[in-house]
Amino acid sequence: MALLVWQLNKLYWTIFLNSVFTVLLFNGRLVVQSETLFYNSPLRQKLSLNTPNVQWALRRSDGAISVPGSVPGDVYSDLRQAGIIPDPIAEFNDVKTRWVANANWTYEAKFYVNHSAAQSSAAIDLVLEGVDTIGQVILNNRHLMASCDNYWREYRISVKSLLVVGENNLTVSLTSPIVYARQAAENYASKFGYPVPPDCPPLTYNGECYFNFIRKPAYSFSWDWGPAVPTSGLWREVYLDLYSGLAIDYVKFTASPSLDSSSNAWWAMATAGVKFGDRFDQKIGQVCIVAQIDELTESLKRCVKLPSETSPQPSIIDAAESNFTVDVRFDQIINPQLWWPNGYGSQRLYTLRVRLCLDGPDCRLLDNWETRRVAFRQVQLLQNSIGNELGQGLNFNLVVNNRPVFIKGSNFVPIGMSIPGADVSDYDWLMRSAAAAGINMLRVWGGGTIERAEFYDLADQLGIMIWQDFPFACALYPTDEEFLSTVRSEVRATVRRLQHRASLAVWVGNNENEGALANDWWSLWANRTERYYDDYRKLYMRLVRQQVVAEDSTRLVLLSSPSNGDATEWEGGIAHQPQSTLFGDVHFYSYTEDMWLPETTPLARLMSEFGFQSHPSLITVLSATRDPRNIGIDTNFTLHREHQPNGTLTIARHNARHFASQVPKWLIGVNDDVIGKLLVLNFSVPSSELKQLTDRLATYAYQSYASQIDQAEIYRRITHQHASNRCRLRSAANQARGLEGMSSGVMYWQLNDVWSAPTWSSIEVTGAWKATHYYAARYYANRGLAIALADSEQRIVEAFYIRDSNPNQRGSEQIEVRFDCYDVDSLARLNSWTIIKNSTSPNCPTELFRQSEADLLKRCNCSLASNCLLEAKLVTNWNRQNGAEPDVQPEQYYFDVPKNFKRLKSPSLSVDVTKISQQQFRIDLTSGQTTLYAVNLQFLCPWLTRAVLSDNAFHMTAKKRSLELLVPAVGDSRSAKDIKECLLVHFL
Repeated sequence: MALLVWQLNKLYWTIFLNSVFTVLLFNGRLVVQSETLFYNSPLRQKLSLNTPNVQWALRRSDGAISVPGSVPGDVYSDLRQAGIIPDPIAEFNDVKTRWVANANWTYEAKFYVNHSAAQSSAAIDLVLEGVDTIGQVILNNRHLMASCDNYWREYRISVKSLLVVGENNLTVSLTSPIVYARQAAENYASKFGYPVPPDCPPLTYNGECYFNFIRKPAYSFSWDWGPAVPTSGLWREVYLDLYSGLAIDYVKFTASPSLDSSSNAWWAMATAGVKFGDRFDQKIGQVCIVAQIDELTESLKRCVKLPSETSPQPSIIDAAESNFTVDVRFDQIINPQLWWPNGYGSQRLYTLRVRLCLDGPDCRLLDNWETRRVAFRQVQLLQNSIGNELGQGLNFNLVVNNRPVFIKGSNFVPIGMSIPGADVSDYDWLMRSAAAAGINMLRVWGGGTIERAEFYDLADQLGIMIWQDFPFACALYPTDEEFLSTVRSEVRATVRRLQHRASLAVWVGNNENEGALANDWWSLWANRTERYYDDYRKLYMRLVRQQVVAEDSTRLVLLSSPSNGDATEWEGGIAHQPQSTLFGDVHFYSYTEDMWLPETTPLARLMSEFGFQSHPSLITVLSATRDPRNIGIDTNFTLHREHQPNGTLTIARHNARHFASQVPKWLIGVNDDVIGKLLVLNFSVPSSELKQLTDRLATYAYQSYASQIDQAEIYRRITHQHASNRCRLRSAANQARGLEGMSSGVMYWQLNDVWSAPTWSSIEVTGAWKATHYYAARYYANRGLAIALADSEQRIVEAFYIRDSNPNQRGSEQIEVRFDCYDVDSLARLNSWTIIKNSTSPNCPTELFRQSEADLLKRCNCSLASNCLLEAKLVTNWNRQNGAEPDVQPEQYYFDVPKNFKRLKSPSLSVDVTKISQQQFRIDLTSGQTTLYAVNLQFLCPWLTRAVLSDNAFHMTAKKRSLELLVPAVGDSRSAKDIKECLLVHFL
């Protein structure tokens, strides 16, 4: 895992936002503008209203509260900054601060405009890039529009005639999202005669109702993994846009390979949308778009004659509309460097620059350069027949640059409850953590948001493909013209903003709404069923998909996830069985069956959601409460945060299938010193309670550890099950499921968290990696070994060698794998053998063996299944002549569950820490005479929540093991002793 360590060095790159300041004199007032927001050009200027010199105020509508405001920002964050409310995701504060979301709020600002700025530009627009969510905009006591009503729309308002030289007053009045959604739902049912479900979430969510009646992120009203914090605010930039009457509105980029595959040639085209200002000079005649790809092409110009009949823009300008578009087609580009997904090659990005100018020899500029980072890559999602009959299903294969790609993914939920409040470093940490674990696709889930630009920038740079849901989830939605109109603008603007992204792979209309209809989640009125079906088709087929296709013809648009893909289309947009494993993608969860068994989980063409909950680590829980008495899997604190009905009980019951429910005797007292010191230093704990609280926290730390290992094992087994069946149909005695297989990948639910709670995540809200994330770094590796139970009834075991295609690594390779059998208790090696095979396909697994457990136990010379371990190691590959060996982790197979291990003596583990450099340490582990199951190290100091080990949550079959530890940069130097005093150790 040394490679992982060096990859993770990138996680600690400090982000410096260097701004050069320009000083302007506005009516004798000194105004400082950041050059990153103020483009000082005679043609176009963007005057930010987010600078420290524009003082925003936040006021509750009744005047009882008035505090400084921030833009971008939100009401919760501003009130917390002012000391009015506590952190809404700590303690029980999500409920205690709910009054904030039930109130109406107003943001107000004063800004100054001098005579020159007011008169020099033909057009001046006030631009609000993101309003959360229902708002009235007032400039100098003039209402500018009926209402803002959509979180994802940009509002652009012509204000040149309304500005005054000197002081101007801007007010944005925001309506309570809770009150608005409730009133909208009631009005809709009254007007159209039928409800649009759901109404309210389960009581365990502590949430709010009717999220489907307001166009803002649904999760903010609560979900099963997060609290209700329904924000209001100005969540993106606010500025004045001063331009000459013509300006570039958006830029798109399209690249496709030549039909002659041998030529290595690509065609490329830049598209610019151009808008007119409110005082546009129609005498201009012809304008030109100049485009170039800095590293590849010279400037190319295309000129067009302006429409003969034009009229000024209306005072309210739909930011999704442009007056005309201009395409610039580049000459054939020979052999550009291609962009590849993470693990399949490099991510070459090029700089596309586009500008607008007047026709003529000097091409006088009308606008500034618009710059985009673009790439050459082709993404296809192929759906071809598996057999001769439709009933045998379709495959669902992702192909990038003509190479099959096995999807190794996860689902991304919003970065926090306050999206504008998230730091760029938080995005950087999550995305680099995903890349380090081998993830090559993230599904941006439909109950969340269209993410900030920083997210997509990192995806482009790191090779993480994006499966982009539109923000509709687990609900039906209104379809009156007012709602459809705002969604139409939202979708169009979203596609235009993201279309050029190299990482963007697939558009999807919604999350689970097709399945909700087909499976009648809400017991809809029988005589209204067809009305709901019509509404669904109207919204997703006739609006969302049509708008996407009109703006982006290069990507597949799926109506829903899960969905049967093409087969759903054949059934009119709503499949009878949207969760069919023979088509498209599947979401799967089970909370009553044993998730370690292969028969429990269906084999999908693509498993785009699956998961199981685990408890957060002790340090993450302590970040959310100042009372250590809240710690425990059955406390009111934990139950308040466990939104999955009976979720804590479900975790405990499934853990009990495989792990001892009590702390093993060899772990009792092991972590007491570290925990006791933490309590003394950071909490006001009476000495009389210290021992009791130490025991409580130690018990929770073990239970959290066991739940995380259980979760990690579930994810590993489901991933291996799909990876080993990527090129074949399931071989099973159950013929009803015999057509399952031909898998194209998995995406576990979920990557990240918004608060400390039992959830399905692999990375906690503090940034700490769970055991699941370390597991993923092993099972998502480009080369790996897998040993898995394939049939629990017949007790059949399969072993595979898995490798994924890299464009520089082709052809067959010879591999040699050694299998060692160990006595679990004594570390004695019972038997060994090797298997040599030719791996001929770079995308299909190589089967090493398939045989019964009984035969394997005989071969291992092991008489007792509960005391036997089989380990596989890659000895050599690539015919021993292609340079350094890949870092392939050993794979272990236990013949019984951990709680049945026959321990004759208590296992032990000693830990030594050595400092290598300011941010790097070595941890040396030494065991006794036994194997150790799932050795897991956690850190109990806040400054180590984002520390990363070269490996963790691993099975130790040798007496010694060394790990590398990378720690975040901190102000003072930390010693090896500091690390050891923060270290918790668990193993079985």
